[in-house]
Amino acid sequence: MKSIENLLTEADRLLTDLILADAELATALEDDSSARRQLKDAEQALSLVEAELVTTAVIQAKEKQGPLAGLAVTSDAYKMAVALMLAKAHAGSLQSLAQRVQHWQIQADGARVQLEQTQTRFSAIRHASNLVASMLAAASTVNEGSVK
Repeated sequence: MKSIENLLTEADRLLTDLILADAELATALEDDSSARRQLKDAEQALSLVEAELVTTAVIQAKEKQGPLAGLAVTSDAYKMAVALMLAKAHAGSLQSLAQRVQHWQIQADGARVQLEQTQTRFSAIRHASNLVASMLAAASTVNEGSVK
């Protein structure tokens, strides 16, 4: 069994590690939240422009013009035409918005991975701290018994 001095040294080291891990966890939570918020904003901006594009195409279709002209709204051809129109827009006029969404999706995914890793590290340090605390309590009880 480790000596009480060694356990106290280990407890002190773990306390320092726990404080650092707590700060890292707070930062990871902030980064994750910020990246998710940026992603949501980018997705909303893209969705608004896409909706405007589709609305314009629907209005044109009623006038028998544009990429949706002559297609029944409930048909698969209509759905494919809308998807193709949006894909072309993502490669053209909406490219910067689509890239912004993709960028923030990558950032949000990275932030989530970092958060999970930080949570795991924090939990491991906390469990190790609890183990050392239990060992100290046991060693203290043994020492009190031998002193009497």
